[in-house]
Amino acid sequence: MDDLKSSPKSVEMIAMLADFYIQNNLIEQAIELLKISLGETKEFIPLYIKLIEAYLIKGKEDEARNILEKALIIDRDNEKLGDFSKRLYKEKIETVTEPELTLETEEKEGEEISKIKSILKEINEDEKILGSLLIDETGLLIAEDLKITIDVEGTSAMIAAIFSEVNDVIKKIKLGSFEYMFFDFPKGRLFSFMHSPLIFIILCSKDIEFGFPIIKGKEAFEKLKKNLGF
Repeated sequence: MDDLKSSPKSVEMIAMLADFYIQNNLIEQAIELLKISLGETKEFIPLYIKLIEAYLIKGKEDEARNILEKALIIDRDNEKLGDFSKRLYKEKIETVTEPELTLETEEKEGEEISKIKSILKEINEDEKILGSLLIDETGLLIAEDLKITIDVEGTSAMIAAIFSEVNDVIKKIKLGSFEYMFFDFPKGRLFSFMHSPLIFIILCSKDIEFGFPIIKGKEAFEKLKKNLGF
């Protein structure tokens, strides 16, 4: 996310992804994503707003106030920040509505996640595909469907780090962007597709036809992006 400051569209996508996390009760993931993003760009108010919302849902009012103060330095006239100021600095703080939203979300828990997992299950129907994961570019897991046991956290972090390094190199030598990467291992293959801030990973057996996961992966990734609004 090194170019967030010069790429408003990328930052908007991250705000949308954070909102997706919040709507699906993945509050800790939203907080982590937003904190990392704000480390790269400190001028995009929607990121502050989403982080304040996430902290309020978790009941962390002190953290919410801290973020609010930083945001007000940038835009003191923002209407949404003004609403947060009234809520957080009243002598008697009223019960916020976000926890109620969380309870409502639980009734249809994972409705969006279920849609994503159904796409993952569809591509995993082929016996030579061993599983798939959808992560964000910081390495945080969004959804997975695996037939084998792997270190999900470690794999996600590794792929995210590799994509970050490759992106830096590509930008420096001005080759544009790439559609996918693959890794050939003694016992299998790994294919990865990226559209910031999303990374889609497919794990395959060694004897799979090379073109199959690329075609299927692109099709599935388009569906995933559409479901997430990218």
